[in-house]
Amino acid sequence: MLQKSLGQGWAIVNAGKGAATIIDGTLRPYHKIEQYQQAITSNPDKVIIMLGTNDANPKWWDDADRPTEFNGTPAQEFKAGLIKLIQDFQGLPSNPEVILATPLPIFPNKTKAGMLAERIGRNAHLVNNIIPIIKTVAHEQQLSLIDINTKMADQEENCRDGVHYKAEGYQMMTELFKQALVAKS
Repeated sequence: MLQKSLGQGWAIVNAGKGAATIIDGTLRPYHKIEQYQQAITSNPDKVIIMLGTNDANPKWWDDADRPTEFNGTPAQEFKAGLIKLIQDFQGLPSNPEVILATPLPIFPNKTKAGMLAERIGRNAHLVNNIIPIIKTVAHEQQLSLIDINTKMADQEENCRDGVHYKAEGYQMMTELFKQALVAKS
């Protein structure tokens, strides 16, 4: 969608992966999957990093026995991992501009009854932990920030299951990404 919206002169590499996380001991720590290598080897000019929804899952955030070599809280691990990911990109020959994006809003009321507690917990971690860390890191690292979470807070009707969006929701996210990319060109 972003490639189509930006048109010629842009080559978009989607190196995202469902269920990816910054923290370790989860299904898909981003720095250990092939999409991370794809992103790094693409030697980009600009990078948008939008991770955190899956990190906020109580299954990972609240699990004291989650297998990780990091010595600290999940919040400390998320912040350290995000900074490391930023530095990985900034160390590339292309010296890309790194833009951080907050995760999409979670709408617990849109989920199935069996997932309600998980979605409420995930949303709480997202709002109270993940998003403030992302905003702090953007400020400390002097990076641009796209506050997708705030800008799409009224998009509940475009969310399918509390976490995943319909095409209309993703189109709005695409336009927000496009605005950020074009503003810096």
